[in-house]
Amino acid sequence: MSLTLPKTCAMGSSQTGLVGTIGITLLNSDGTTHTTRATANIYEIGGGCYGKDITFDDTMKGSIVWDTGGGSPVYAIEEYNYLDSGPTVSQIVSGVFTNIIEGTITFEQIQRLMTAFIGGVTTGGGTSNIKFQDRANTKNRIEMDVDNNGNRNTVTLDGT
Repeated sequence: MSLTLPKTCAMGSSQTGLVGTIGITLLNSDGTTHTTRATANIYEIGGGCYGKDITFDDTMKGSIVWDTGGGSPVYAIEEYNYLDSGPTVSQIVSGVFTNIIEGTITFEQIQRLMTAFIGGVTTGGGTSNIKFQDRANTKNRIEMDVDNNGNRNTVTLDGT
């Protein structure tokens, strides 16, 4: 599971105005490149300090290397270990519920759809259009068009 954390570096007061030039590279603990140098979405905090939301996968153990770019770059290095910075319980739960299960449907959306199918109000029985509502009876979560034998022709899902 990946983890996104805001990270910052102080390059020194003489290193201002470098957005678009300053970059980060993630290195494995053996010095090999984990993630290639990137300059996107780095913002200047002020006074030669910069920040970026960095996404780490659960295998990341090594270094965050900031550099100013150019012919004589200045470097700042921070050690990083996913296990030391590991996700909180709420981040793990959030990761589980936002995980894509199939197509574009998340685990959270699947739960809503299953709840509607198992315990929601159903309308349209005996017709060609059957609807399964959420528990509050305010939204059609599942809508099916069926033929005379009950075979599904189309199914529309709304897990949002």
